[in-house]
Amino acid sequence: MVGRLGILIPVLFLAGCLTPQLASRSMMDRLRAVGGPQGPDVVVFDVAEIEQPPSDGYIDRDLWAALDETAIGLDRKAALDDNGLRVGVVGGLPPGKLQALLHSDRSCPDPRRVTMRSGNAKSLTVGSTQNEVNFDTKVGDATRSLTLTAAQPGFLITPQRTPDGRVTLQFTPQVQHGGRTLFVQPAEGDGWALGGNRPAEKFPDLSFTVTLAPAEYVVVGTRYDRMRTIGHTTFVGTSGERPVQRLLVIRARPQGDTPIADWTVAAGPRSAAPLALQASRTTRGSRE
Repeated sequence: MVGRLGILIPVLFLAGCLTPQLASRSMMDRLRAVGGPQGPDVVVFDVAEIEQPPSDGYIDRDLWAALDETAIGLDRKAALDDNGLRVGVVGGLPPGKLQALLHSDRSCPDPRRVTMRSGNAKSLTVGSTQNEVNFDTKVGDATRSLTLTAAQPGFLITPQRTPDGRVTLQFTPQVQHGGRTLFVQPAEGDGWALGGNRPAEKFPDLSFTVTLAPAEYVVVGTRYDRMRTIGHTTFVGTSGERPVQRLLVIRARPQGDTPIADWTVAAGPRSAAPLALQASRTTRGSRE
């Protein structure tokens, strides 16, 4: 509470990683204590950034054999690959090695839970601010070169509840840059929040959508060899003085429709892609 404005500054709690151990009582108590909007239009999603050495064989290559990269559509997959972005979905429990990375404080240092209203957009940053970034974007036959200072890569994410209890997430790559102007704005729950704007270079031509059941995960990353792309710029950087390659892992559910403890139970494997789509994974830009 600041003066008479009643400014509510959200406090981020470490939420644990996105595995069944999330259901432990102490962790569940902490997660329930996090404030945020309530109601039938609210979506909850958990976010983890995995950090590994650059060009790590597992997150750069081997993991993707266990993911469904066709969930975003083949045309979109090809366009994202041209820009160094890779997206896959896994149902039920994630692969064992991915679970181990999610459990590790070193490789998964800052997991968090986000609660927001369906249809609202939220900026989700990846990594830390970089002094300067230089990359190219490719859309069709057009290539654009950009140089941005004080740059913070990430995504503008818009969740949308579906009638069947799933959540559609729309991702738009963006890079915030320059300084921030602070202002007071209404909070998504009650009261007021301290907000701020930074100029953001958005890339709507590289937007993609993924629809998730409550126990499914979307994984977003890059190929290390896609230098000077927005994907490489977003996911390859430093953590302190340590060079890292990152992987973004997200799951989502409608608030209140499924108890959180039940939500952590595996839902079974995601349906396999048709053979023609599976075969496409060996085409255009794939090293599998």
